[in-house]
Amino acid sequence: NTASTPSLQSQLHSQSCAHSSLWTYSCGIVSFTPQVILERIPIPEDDKAILARVSHASEYFIPFYIMVLYAPSHSYTLRHSFYTSLLRSAPFSDLDDCYNRLLLMGDFNFSYARPNSQSNAPAGWHDMLKERFVDCMTPTGFKPMPTFRRNDKIMSTIDYVYNSLSLSLSDNLVESTVDFTNPAWTDHALLSFSLHLISPKSGQGLWRANPLLTRNKHFCQKLDTHLSNLLPLLDHSSAPQEQWEQVKSTVSGVAKSFGRQHKPWRERKL
Repeated sequence: NTASTPSLQSQLHSQSCAHSSLWTYSCGIVSFTPQVILERIPIPEDDKAILARVSHASEYFIPFYIMVLYAPSHSYTLRHSFYTSLLRSAPFSDLDDCYNRLLLMGDFNFSYARPNSQSNAPAGWHDMLKERFVDCMTPTGFKPMPTFRRNDKIMSTIDYVYNSLSLSLSDNLVESTVDFTNPAWTDHALLSFSLHLISPKSGQGLWRANPLLTRNKHFCQKLDTHLSNLLPLLDHSSAPQEQWEQVKSTVSGVAKSFGRQHKPWRERKL
């Protein structure tokens, strides 16, 4: 099992070079940067599933939630009971912010492509995924890629990544891949996906600088001064995205300030 003892959890934490991590007997969530904060949320199926709130220390994205699960593998009855229990727990029963901003992923231990898939979970579970979630790993119109193999003869799709439709992460999905690693390590594939998360600090609407400002030598001189002053203040140990956000904020501030000062002068000239 993934992390069956505290010592093994500590070992996995160290080997993955994680800054923070959350573990159960069967599941784990890892953050590789101090800026991304994981906050565990208790749920009934705590051994086979883990739920966490994910936020950014500098609020560069709106907090969202991740649930990782590992469904029972050897019994239809236990698997059905597992999904029934999850469906009755938060976030699914309350339909709150957690439910609406949720990434749901893990080893479901059954394939939706097989005729008997409906018997693995209650109808409510299947309806919820169909009506309120989208498959991150499978583009519309394509068949799911296999995520499990055994002796290169048995291949099926039993690992999934879903996100809430109301979270609109499908619009922010950059890419997703399914890759098999050394079979001596695991018989499951590595599912990877990248998301572009929007900062809540961006305000209402979309602001764009006037490109004609780049032809104004006074603006260029002012921008050069501000960027030169910013450079030594950047925390080069932080993520490139965070440094880029600071650069964009400086450029935006200079452009808006220059625009306000330049407007009365332009009106007088006219």
